[in-house]
Amino acid sequence: MRRYVLPLLTIAMSWVMPSNVLAGEPSPPSKSHAQDREKVRAEIREKVRAFRNKKLYEVLKADEATKKRLVAELDKMDDRRGELRRAMMLAGKTLKEHLQSDKTDDATINKHVDEMLKLRTRMHALEAEGWAAARKILTPTDFARSVLVLPRIMKGLQREIFGAMGKDHPRGGKHGGHHGGPDGGDHDDVAP
Repeated sequence: MRRYVLPLLTIAMSWVMPSNVLAGEPSPPSKSHAQDREKVRAEIREKVRAFRNKKLYEVLKADEATKKRLVAELDKMDDRRGELRRAMMLAGKTLKEHLQSDKTDDATINKHVDEMLKLRTRMHALEAEGWAAARKILTPTDFARSVLVLPRIMKGLQREIFGAMGKDHPRGGKHGGHHGGPDGGDHDDVAP
């Protein structure tokens, strides 16, 4: 009787489980799993935005209408950056696959490298566009405060996120790396 149990169990499992699971391969993420991940990402994005906005509101001396205009512009830039990041991740994945392939030629590699560089250039241009938009909204004094404080706020958020994941920040660990605003300075001595 026992010698029949294992084969019958295997046959029954093959009816209810996909073949890749039985073969020990990871199953592809389901549509609901992908939707759940996107929902969690959206919740995290909203929490990050709320934290950033709270900290900016504490620092800026602008009126409420100006602060709301700035936040709307920052949110718009965040959405555009997100789209670019997704394109960069996809381009990076494609490039990596081609690098690992035995059949890839130099022209194909160069095409994908050019795409990555083009996307990085677009990201830098988007950052500059965001700073230019903020400068049009804020007074010179509040803009100067944002230039000094916003990078620190975002760096702190990144460290919190990586810390929650149990990882060191990719650029400098938990205590090192690049600090501050566009000039690279730390600016801890500047009062907001």
